[in-house]
Amino acid sequence: VGQGVLKGSGRSFGEFNLAEALKACKNVIIGGGGHAAACGVKVEAQKLDDFRKKVNEYYAGLGLIEQEKYLEPQADIKLEDFSELNLALMDEIKSLEPFGNGNLEPIFQLVDVKIVRVNKMGAEGQHLRLDVADASEKQIKLVAFNAPEEWLNLTVGAKADIWINLVENEWQGNRSVEGRILRIKKSSVEKM
Repeated sequence: VGQGVLKGSGRSFGEFNLAEALKACKNVIIGGGGHAAACGVKVEAQKLDDFRKKVNEYYAGLGLIEQEKYLEPQADIKLEDFSELNLALMDEIKSLEPFGNGNLEPIFQLVDVKIVRVNKMGAEGQHLRLDVADASEKQIKLVAFNAPEEWLNLTVGAKADIWINLVENEWQGNRSVEGRILRIKKSSVEKM
């Protein structure tokens, strides 16, 4: 926002109440507000670590045993082949918009896919583009922005389950279906 002031927002699921979490952090933030499922906050840059610590302490003190299930994406559809990942499906998904609380974007789990291309993007190689193939060698392009280090170290030939949201890519008048990566779990068998 200004010199040394950071601005952020948050989203929550389950029983973790963001408005109450901000109240617990009132001595380390400049300001903020929201409700149980969403918030906005301003914090001085030098107090960011204190803010993180306070939020984590607040969360730990709640003992939310069931909350962990919200941290990993749950697949709405599991796919072993990509034959139905097409523009018609993309158009159907777009007709369900807007997505948000109560109308979540569909999550697809691509089961036991083979990594056929790994491309790091961005000035510091922090973004990832993968080409993956199903058992019949049909391919789809996937992307992750600010990807975790373990994803950036994937190798061609590795097998994985990958959770995605479908996204439409339009370039020079051509439309295609791609995936935005939510999670990657490497298969126990690394190579085909």
